[in-house]
Amino acid sequence: MKKHRFNHKLFLINLAQFIFIVTFIMFFNLNFGEENSLVSVAIVVAVLGIRKTPFKTPPLITAVIFFFIFVLCGLVPIVGEINIYVAFFVNLIFLYFTMRLTAEPFDYMPHITFVLCFLFCQSTQVIEDIFVIRMIQLLIGGFIVFALGFIQWRREPVSERITFKQQYKSTKINHSYIIRMTIGMAVAILLGEILGTARTLWISVVVMSLTQVHHKNTFKKIKLRLLATVVGILFFLVVMELLVPTKYTFVVILSLGFIGMFFTDYHQKQFINTISAINASLVLFDTSTAIFNRVTFLFIGIAIVLLLNLIEYLINKLRKVPDNDDDAIIENKIEIV
Repeated sequence: MKKHRFNHKLFLINLAQFIFIVTFIMFFNLNFGEENSLVSVAIVVAVLGIRKTPFKTPPLITAVIFFFIFVLCGLVPIVGEINIYVAFFVNLIFLYFTMRLTAEPFDYMPHITFVLCFLFCQSTQVIEDIFVIRMIQLLIGGFIVFALGFIQWRREPVSERITFKQQYKSTKINHSYIIRMTIGMAVAILLGEILGTARTLWISVVVMSLTQVHHKNTFKKIKLRLLATVVGILFFLVVMELLVPTKYTFVVILSLGFIGMFFTDYHQKQFINTISAINASLVLFDTSTAIFNRVTFLFIGIAIVLLLNLIEYLINKLRKVPDNDDDAIIENKIEIV
């Protein structure tokens, strides 16, 4: 039997990163309010992730353009307060061009950073005072993210720089994925608005997470997410509801978040996310409603993804495009909710 040795270095790195994440979010929440906490999460995800992406575009131009996209993530959701159907088309345009500009190098999934920021901003109600504070938060957070990115990208050895026009063209290799992701999330947001749910994010993030380049990976992730959701709900009902006193709930959730940093498999991370999401939603719902919503919105998200996959499959059959699912691997390594 293979023995697993305790990795002290990994433990210390994850501990330092976890402390940084918690401190960063608490600091931003203290200054910009708890109602903008999801924006704080989006900023810290960007701080830890996107600056490590080896973009081939000129560092200064990359930082400036990405900064403006980041800020637009907070502005675009305003349209949804005016008209949800107009917002649907605006969201389509914004998501499509955002991913076309940021989806390469694809192995690093840099577009997920911007998509998450947009979804987090979109899922938070736009109230005048809160909106102004949120935009200040995005301006400050965006400046920090892309100032750090600029410094990192300048140091990064790149054999050949490319223009943003070339960057845009390079993302065409995954064009069908971008189309499905764009339509899926725009539909998810529209459905959430029509249903009047306070948890639109639970539909749109499912679509983001399960949409993959290869259809086989989508089917794999659906099975894993369903399994993780069921186990997570059972854990919550038994441990969080029956065994853990309410005053220790925060400590347990925080501990699970830290433990989750050592997990690498999709279903393991989704297990932690399910518990945390249900617990967070108890501010708005009772336990049974929170669980019902989590499961219902999961199935709505799955239905959207499968329908778009089916449409693409039928179109490819008509066009006699060969299947590209051979040797597919699971993508979308960033899993937040």
